[in-house]
Amino acid sequence: MRWNKIHFRIFSLALLFCLGLNPEHTKAQFYNGSQTTFGQNRVQYDDFYWQFYRFDRFETYFYTGGKSLAEHTAKYVNAKIPELEKFLDYYLDERVQFIIYNKQSHFRQSNIGLSTTEGSNIGGVTRIVGSKVFIYFDGDYGTFEQQIDAGLLKVLIYQMLYGGNWKEVLRNSALLNLPEWYLNGLISYLTDPNNPRIHAQLKDGILSNNFQKFNALSNEEALVAGHGLWKYIDETFGKHVISNILYMTKVSREINDGFALILGAPLEDLYKDWFLNAQREFNEDENLPSNALGESLDIKIKENRRYQNFSSDSSGRFYAYSTNQLGKYKIYLYDRLNNKRIKIYKGERKLERIQDYSFPIVKWHPSGRSLTFITEKKGDIYFFSYNLENRSLNGKPIFKMEKVLDYNFHPDGKTFIFSGINEGRSDLFLYNILGNTQQNLTNDIYDDLEPVFDPDGKRIYFISNRDNDSLNLFHEENEFKHEKDVFVYHLDRKADRIMSVTNTALKDERNPIVSGGTLYYLEDHQAKSIRKSAIYDSSISRIDTTIHYDYFYKTETEGIYNRNILHQQSNANHFINQIHFIDGKYALLTKDLNKTFEESTGPKSNQKQDEVFEELLKEKALKVKIFDAFSYVEKEMDINDYQFSSSKKAVAKVSPKSEVKEVSADDLDFPTQRIYRLNFSPDNSILQLNNNFINGQYQIFNGGPYINPGVGVNSKMGIVDLMENHRIYGGYRYSGDLIEYSMTYQNLTHRLDKAYTVSRTRQRVTDNTFIFNGNAQDNINPPYDIKTLRGSVDLIWPFSEVTSLRGVASLRNDKIVPLSSSQFNLQAEIIDQYWVSAKISYVFDNTRKIALNIKNGTRYKFFAEQFQMIYSEQENTNASDFTVIGLDFRHYQKIHREFIFVCRFAASASFGSNPLIYYLGGVDEWWKSDIFDESTPIDQTQNYGFQALASNMRGFLQNVRNGSRFAVMNNELRLPVFSYFINRPIQSEFVKNFQLIGFGDIGTAWEGSSPFADDNPLNNETRFTPPITVTYENINDPIVGGVGFGLRSVLLGYFMRADWAWGIENGDISKESQFIFSLSLDI
Repeated sequence: MRWNKIHFRIFSLALLFCLGLNPEHTKAQFYNGSQTTFGQNRVQYDDFYWQFYRFDRFETYFYTGGKSLAEHTAKYVNAKIPELEKFLDYYLDERVQFIIYNKQSHFRQSNIGLSTTEGSNIGGVTRIVGSKVFIYFDGDYGTFEQQIDAGLLKVLIYQMLYGGNWKEVLRNSALLNLPEWYLNGLISYLTDPNNPRIHAQLKDGILSNNFQKFNALSNEEALVAGHGLWKYIDETFGKHVISNILYMTKVSREINDGFALILGAPLEDLYKDWFLNAQREFNEDENLPSNALGESLDIKIKENRRYQNFSSDSSGRFYAYSTNQLGKYKIYLYDRLNNKRIKIYKGERKLERIQDYSFPIVKWHPSGRSLTFITEKKGDIYFFSYNLENRSLNGKPIFKMEKVLDYNFHPDGKTFIFSGINEGRSDLFLYNILGNTQQNLTNDIYDDLEPVFDPDGKRIYFISNRDNDSLNLFHEENEFKHEKDVFVYHLDRKADRIMSVTNTALKDERNPIVSGGTLYYLEDHQAKSIRKSAIYDSSISRIDTTIHYDYFYKTETEGIYNRNILHQQSNANHFINQIHFIDGKYALLTKDLNKTFEESTGPKSNQKQDEVFEELLKEKALKVKIFDAFSYVEKEMDINDYQFSSSKKAVAKVSPKSEVKEVSADDLDFPTQRIYRLNFSPDNSILQLNNNFINGQYQIFNGGPYINPGVGVNSKMGIVDLMENHRIYGGYRYSGDLIEYSMTYQNLTHRLDKAYTVSRTRQRVTDNTFIFNGNAQDNINPPYDIKTLRGSVDLIWPFSEVTSLRGVASLRNDKIVPLSSSQFNLQAEIIDQYWVSAKISYVFDNTRKIALNIKNGTRYKFFAEQFQMIYSEQENTNASDFTVIGLDFRHYQKIHREFIFVCRFAASASFGSNPLIYYLGGVDEWWKSDIFDESTPIDQTQNYGFQALASNMRGFLQNVRNGSRFAVMNNELRLPVFSYFINRPIQSEFVKNFQLIGFGDIGTAWEGSSPFADDNPLNNETRFTPPITVTYENINDPIVGGVGFGLRSVLLGYFMRADWAWGIENGDISKESQFIFSLSLDI
């Protein structure tokens, strides 16, 4: 027995150095071919200390600053669960957990839904239907409650469809696969049926015929189309049929049967009927009188981007706007005089996630010399100012605030008013720019949003859900209404500072602006929006010794548009900048309000415009305006049922929606507040057939061939805690001669993620001699067992959501145990070795899943790893070590819709006393028994220590080339045929995921300085005829290639690949194709 002490000490120092660089958990480099992990990250900047309330039917979890949100959630949910259960006719049998975040940037730091492993085989995956609902506060209790509704509906519908016990979940998850439009569209409609933005996109998609091609819709478009389809079902057949459709979908396990059995029409016919009906309805809207939308600027508008913050300076020369594409935002400055555009700032990355459109917020400084914006970085708030003259950008943080929702400058430019979130409430704050201080103006429970100064700086207009014109500081138990109205805050008053501007039931006011001394705002009702104006006015109330006046705001309709206004901004003159959605993209338009009625295609009087709007909304009663001198608010009067003021009773304004949701604090007894402890529940499980190792590690070199795992059964089970920070997974695989076990614990609580893994592999070899150290006397004849026990500590340090430094330190024990089948094996010595290793890698991954096996984006990895033997039972074993470096680059380029081009380049090199040998050829998880090419010689003099695969190289068996270095390039075209060409909804998973692939591979593996060098053994061949040895140059080209085509689809839950490949060697294409079948996703 001998210890390599010097090498062990040197390696230990290297290991400590690598650990100091915070390496991470990586499944593999090129252990099993092209299957190597990439992955995106969640970056934790803050620590969360969770507490919760436990009730009979639900729990609310919160952290510092979120207690009021948890209490509001509890009161709301207590009434909402019975309501939704009755609607769906399905009742929960377990508690629902509500995890509440104070803001969305905190939610993005969580590990909710984070996949830490990338499975190449999708078969046999059972997705556990949980009862967790994750919500965050965005400053608006209305949208906060919509999130609660959506979460509850998702839990109820998923449990209704997939079942609440293991047996049902296992059966239904394998046979029932719902498209995103089905569930997301339904939940969107049930929670927010009259969303103006969705209505605008739906109308545009119908009128432009974009929604006629159902399978061509993106995720957001599919949600909008699904929203419209479910709305049509509700309005045509009644809301009660929805639960019946869901139930029949569960029973039949077919979406089409669910619609056909309940509605009497298959989904394809139903979709056509909805589309024609919506087309007819929207065409009628287009023919109604409306105002011209405005003048467009010479700005190129791109699709698949959300445009926001469209505004201009006071001169009308400079314009600013921001774009957001999958979370990556950019701020632009446009010079209308010179027709030039520059990008002044960008932030975030393009990722598939719940997007945060609340920042940046862009505003012009009153001087017109600078453009300012507020954004968020790493969970903190920053205020930036861009100087137009010297093009400098300066920024500073805003402290003591969780989030800023909107802001507007005082006319003097020294202060601004902003709507901000603090301790679960949105209030108005007056911010001093030089002093970096703020004053809370509306410290109460109500939502105070979208503030704007009037020209003299004495009044602040804002949107609020308050039900009166007073500041209420301590009325936490009172429920507030859900519709929003316009209010004004008087800075120049000491009392009665707040005054109502509007008071409209069943309508929402938003986006107030001041232009030309007039207040304008948008009013939303039944998914449609119009622009209104409000002018401060007075009337004589009485005369005694003096004249007494009542003061109020007189409102009028200023414009009716056939496309919803999504945002408006004024440059202090009569020009208003507004955003619409037209022809599949956003439109930035500027409008002169003085020409509003001159350009109108319909009535030119405000009275007639009001009448047109009332007709649009199909309201039965003719309504005119009166003004209540006591409340100073606009009210509506039905002239068919009018009561004089002397006979009227005072009635508080409560909308029907508010009545349904109103819950008294007395209806719910709050339990003792508890501290959260770890609470585990089952995670997704796997039971599948596969042809791949579950433990990623290099094989001990046996002289050839590479030992493939064989077809076997792979099982995996896991548990996760409620916050998904702690995860435990156990795996087992059996394939006859191969048995594998693994156990992993992951701790993802903080920014530095940690994982601890123990794995064991036993491979029984019955047909190949094990060549040890290249010496025939040390060979082990079959049968024998190769046993590997490995423990590892894995770490990850994310720089951002797409970049990270990763690595792993491990200890490995390999044993080759001869079985007692012969006298020779009885005398053979057991080979027993211990290795330590460290590896580190830099990973970039911004890929986005478009469909199964279809991605967009780029991912790459650079890695290095060092292995060192520290102990061996064999006395004649020399000091052993080797180093591996490599890279793997993959790019997924969109050609059109789901049609993509894929390019991959991978290379690796190994060196040291016992280097690694790569066998080039074949594909991963090839379902073929004899796939190793024995005819390609292996140089046994290189003292190889381990072996691995280099793929893909279709058209050849494994080992068409070999060596301690390899490079390979794979190129593919992937076209989901039926999804691309068929416009109607596709129910069959096989048809929907059927793909046609064209591919070309090129690569080589070699020994020596280069593939063409004389020291590459492949370029020389030796013949020995005693007593003469002859060495001559080989004429083989070291580079090989392969071309062909393939088919892909999903059958019985498995992704199946079938390829026909023709190998190219020495310039010749093989005459016969090679058929390759496997059960794994492509690269």
